[in-house]
Amino acid sequence: MREKILQLISNRINMKILNLLAEEPLNPRSIAERLGKDETNISRRLKAMEREEILRSSWKRIRGRNVKEYSLNVDKVEIIFEIRGCEIHVKFRRGRKNIIAINFYDFKIPKLVDFVGRERELNVLKAKKNFFVIEGMAGMGKTSLALKFINLSKGKKVFWHTLKELDTFNFLMNKLAVFMNKFRYHELMDYLKANGKEDYVKISLFLKGVDRENYVMVFDDHQRCSDEKINHLLENLQKRIRKAKVMVLSRVRPKFFSLDENIVEMRLSGLSLRETEELVASKGVSLSKDEMKFVQKRLSGHPLAIKMFLKTCKARGTNNIPENIKRSGIADYLMREVYRKLSKEELNVLKFISVFRTPVPREAIAEVSQKEISEAVLCSLERKMVLIRLNENYTIERLMRDLSYSMLENQEEAHRRAARYYLSEKSRGGFSEAMYHLIKAKELRKVPRMAKNRD
Repeated sequence: MREKILQLISNRINMKILNLLAEEPLNPRSIAERLGKDETNISRRLKAMEREEILRSSWKRIRGRNVKEYSLNVDKVEIIFEIRGCEIHVKFRRGRKNIIAINFYDFKIPKLVDFVGRERELNVLKAKKNFFVIEGMAGMGKTSLALKFINLSKGKKVFWHTLKELDTFNFLMNKLAVFMNKFRYHELMDYLKANGKEDYVKISLFLKGVDRENYVMVFDDHQRCSDEKINHLLENLQKRIRKAKVMVLSRVRPKFFSLDENIVEMRLSGLSLRETEELVASKGVSLSKDEMKFVQKRLSGHPLAIKMFLKTCKARGTNNIPENIKRSGIADYLMREVYRKLSKEELNVLKFISVFRTPVPREAIAEVSQKEISEAVLCSLERKMVLIRLNENYTIERLMRDLSYSMLENQEEAHRRAARYYLSEKSRGGFSEAMYHLIKAKELRKVPRMAKNRD
């Protein structure tokens, strides 16, 4: 008997079937007629419950035909709920009893696949620090990096939790209590079993036990967290932890993060050219050195984007690298995972900054957009790992720039405004950039005159 029994007996139609069979054995057609349901659907439900031993069947001769009849195989089903999960106690009609334990919490660690490089980042994780915030845009390899570190950390007790929007503080505390209880720390579990309600006590008891073992705790997809109490828990954890290692993985810089000598913030960037070569080789795709450089630069070393591109290469060959990039589905992935989660103001900033080839100040973006750019919008984009701040200038990765540029409605006018901005700078670098933008704006007649005036 498997855990599916809970799903079967909690279904409303199945319960009606069981009520009918409690009175007398019946065949599928009779049950379907009494419930006003399709006979095929009823037969499927009966077979599923028979497989889980809730029902038993026998053949009966009716009007010269063999007909299968179903009857109850159990007298009693009792469900007992506990912190760790529930137990289903089943008493069969022939005296046999069975107990099925169902755990509410998934402690499985994801499987590591296709990991290359990141030697510098792994060395940082191996250092004698305890709390790590690993940030990066979608598909940048945060989860893979944490998994690789776990694979290298022999003898560690690993707690892995992937956060979801509906996760609550109490759900997470219960899961942590069940996990730590397996390693002989019972105080948090005992408090919860005694119906303890105080959040500060739960946090205190968790912190008391977290450094007793060589734990590695990973909280993945932190950007989905919607319960501020979970952030409060992590904020306390980053201040108090001294033995265990904790990794918080997020597409957005967590608000609870604070500067401390025991805390490391790590923002993942794309793979280097050497790491890209290693990933390409691992997938059995052959590219020339020039093609490799083109792919690494065009995709900004984005690990998932490179994998999607390589999958397309295996299907279509490598005769047309740019076309393979277009057909790989990278743009659709970024639209779904990044762009659709941005505000209109944030999206506009990405469109306008995509006009520029080099990092520019806020005033340059404002010149192209013809609107004031607020510091709040820039900070939000930076927290979401899509905008890069270099001192007082801003830029975006090539992969994001190409997609953002393709969404810009009037590209020629945007280049015309960018040229106007650079001309106002009156610098050598500004002049060359202005020439580039005038060419892109198809203002070719102005270029010779500008060059002559420059001379």
